Amino acid sequence: MLDDYARLLEKAEVQRHLPPGEPLILKLNNRDSLLDEKDPDQAVTGSVKDALRLGCVGVGYTIYPGSAHRLEMYGTLRDIAAEPTLAEGDVTRKWTKGNFFIFFLPSYYIAVKGKIFSIRRVDYIGILEGDLVRISHYPHSLTVESLHLYDSALKKFVPAVGGEQV
Repeated sequence: MLDDYARLLEKAEVQRHLPPGEPLILKLNNRDSLLDEKDPDQAVTGSVKDALRLGCVGVGYTIYPGSAHRLEMYGTLRDIAAEPTLAEGDVTRKWTKGNFFIFFLPSYYIAVKGKIFSIRRVDYIGILEGDLVRISHYPHSLTVESLHLYDSALKKFVPAVGGEQV
């Protein structure tokens, strides 16, 4: 109920600042650094669902040509209109990799059916190599939407330790 009320307020606030009948386009990504970077990257801050909820007629998305991240950007752009798909199989490998802040922000990975997925730490902790998993993911960027583990006692897939991702 409160969420529906917030959506109505958000939509009313956006429309209040536009002339009547003015089409609205939602920008889905941005670059939040003011530094002149050699390889700019992006943050995805909106979705097609957000655009539809706000009554937009279209979406905007920027690709940074020449960036080392441009191929990832193309994959993310393709995923914006795609529906999640399922990958089901045994975890063949799991590992971590340090990022810029090696000790504070490591990334967690699992390999399933030859595809590499980046998962949350809370899910990583509860998974072992050889576990049967079902991963709902976007097909081009392999962004994980949800991760389920097979529970042999219950004979069904149950949400991994971290539950559903939002």
